Amino acid sequence: MHKTKKSQKYYIPHKSKHMEKIVDSFLSLKRGKVLDIPSGNLWLTKILIDNGFDCVADDICYINITEEMERLDIEYNSSNLDEALPYEKESFDYIICFAGLEHIANPYVAVKEFGRVLKKSGKLFVIIPNTLNFTSRLRFLINGSFSAFPHIMDTNEDYRHLHINPIFISQFNYVCSEIGLEIIQVRSFDAIKLFYHIIAFLFLPLLLPIQRYFNRKFKNTHIKKVLNSKNVLLNKSFFLVIEKKMIKPDKKCIGDFGKYPSIGID
Repeated sequence: MHKTKKSQKYYIPHKSKHMEKIVDSFLSLKRGKVLDIPSGNLWLTKILIDNGFDCVADDICYINITEEMERLDIEYNSSNLDEALPYEKESFDYIICFAGLEHIANPYVAVKEFGRVLKKSGKLFVIIPNTLNFTSRLRFLINGSFSAFPHIMDTNEDYRHLHINPIFISQFNYVCSEIGLEIIQVRSFDAIKLFYHIIAFLFLPLLLPIQRYFNRKFKNTHIKKVLNSKNVLLNKSFFLVIEKKMIKPDKKCIGDFGKYPSIGID
């Protein structure tokens, strides 16, 4: 009996079924020019190049990958995400930023730069820690820190390279709308421990009525529902798909929230 050939597997650090699905979704896209930033050890850059994408790698730290860069014959830059990126306006069809924004001082400066160098109708793909899951909310209530950011309570030099900037999905959505970007998909993954699932299940009947009461004056009811959805409460990270939209000439970048649709959870 003829065996069906297994689908292609890729080298993925911290491999998970979630990440495999994300990579597979990339490979279903129309081929175009991609900015992989921060590109780390080039694992994703290599997959994209091998599958026909024109990929530019960019990372502020490129130690120990010089030979790999030469072998792949790729364009490589060493940019600081806290500063302006060295690319012309509307240079890329796609931008991928995995595990980068939470490591820098000004993540929204980086998002604005992504919007500048992204082509019209281009897409930005981002992975960020979920600061609003049940574990994180409980941690903040107890000691004032968030899940994935406990070390910000410690100024020890050993922690300087780790996550430094918690990002909140509601604020992220606001900033995107201000600069002509629209979050069109939010995929949550890496579930929190079963213990917290049980606690969340017990507290949700109490939490939701309280949340509805205190947020009743806010108009954006969709975001309110998203923030207390099971996917937000019970997962460690977010994978965001963001699309660049047209901005009218009179569009202001401050105080103009709501011109673009809000987020939805898959």
